[in-house]
Amino acid sequence: MKEPNIDALVEEFTYCVQPTHCHKRLMEELKLYHIENEKFMKRWNKEAGKRARKHLLNIFHLVRERRGEISYTIYHEEAE
Repeated sequence: MKEPNIDALVEEFTYCVQPTHCHKRLMEELKLYHIENEKFMKRWNKEAGKRARKHLLNIFHLVRERRGEISYTIYHEEAE
């Protein structure tokens, strides 16, 4: 099975509107997670597993932050 090109997947999520800083960080964390997870799954590298878990935690926090940004934008625009 051929590995997907992670950079192509990230480019797929680039929008016409300039992405926020949080969105860019989220996509970078996803890319780093993918790299570390591949190392862990292919070679059972425990250190790569730890780094993958760290990236997942960062993704969790960034998702919460981005969700807040989206909610704020929705309710802020609704009020206007």
